Amino acid sequence: MTELEIKNAKAKEKNYFLSDINGLRLLIRTSGKKIFEFRYTYQKQRKITTIGHYPHTTLLQARKKALEYQELLANNKDPQAIKKEEAIALIADIEGQVHKIYEKWFDLQEQRKLHIRTIQRIKSFIENIFLPHFSKYDKERNIISSLNINDISHKDVIDIVLKYQKKSGSDLALRMFRYVRAIWNYAFMSGFLKNNPISNIAITQLLPPVIKNHYAKITDETILGELLRCIDDYKHSLMIQSALQFVALIPLRSGNLCKLKWKYIDWENKTLSIPRAEMKDNNKNIPDFKIPLSNQAINI
Repeated sequence: MTELEIKNAKAKEKNYFLSDINGLRLLIRTSGKKIFEFRYTYQKQRKITTIGHYPHTTLLQARKKALEYQELLANNKDPQAIKKEEAIALIADIEGQVHKIYEKWFDLQEQRKLHIRTIQRIKSFIENIFLPHFSKYDKERNIISSLNINDISHKDVIDIVLKYQKKSGSDLALRMFRYVRAIWNYAFMSGFLKNNPISNIAITQLLPPVIKNHYAKITDETILGELLRCIDDYKHSLMIQSALQFVALIPLRSGNLCKLKWKYIDWENKTLSIPRAEMKDNNKNIPDFKIPLSNQAINI
């Protein structure tokens, strides 16, 4: 069989073959498609496996593959079984890319209905800081491919965390590491990771201690009075003035204050109810946050 014979082979009313050496043959279908096949006997069974389609696979490439299959047979290995194992390994290698594992893990986090700030924090840490070290991007900054998670060492992870710590501090570096460790735990439990090299890393021993800044409380009645009078005298924005007056009367975080809705207020009973899902402690087993409103708060 030659390249010229293959090129000139035309479709007929029935499928037919052109034979070559080492069990290789070319199948010409009635549709005109040309497919290289390898015929062999393994454990007294006749078998056929596809090598590739012509012209995507050349005659030289097909002969090389047929020779490889003959060597497998000489070592008592079934080429068809080996081919299947290689295909599975290829899929596993693709699915084992760290960005694909992150996507699967992230989908689970979204299903848990985490707070929007937590979701945004995860995306910022992993997509903007961690993954770029192991990924290739297209012009639109979409990830084309990334390193297999099994090829990322514990030192690679530690180096990224320590580098980020120098830029943003120990607190944020520790948070990022916890998300990375959660992804690695997921990969290990899902079978993508052969062993988990970062599960036992005590990262806090490598990071400088977190310095917490506690903001001073106003305990002096005179200073508190001055603050309240300044709020009452504030004239630049009625909305800001009302918000400051309101938050001085009820214990609310700024985030909850900005997201208040009219439907949360029970005017008749003078109470404010905020759904538990919008609070920092969003445990659904805890009742919604409810607080009585004074006449001053109602008037605001």
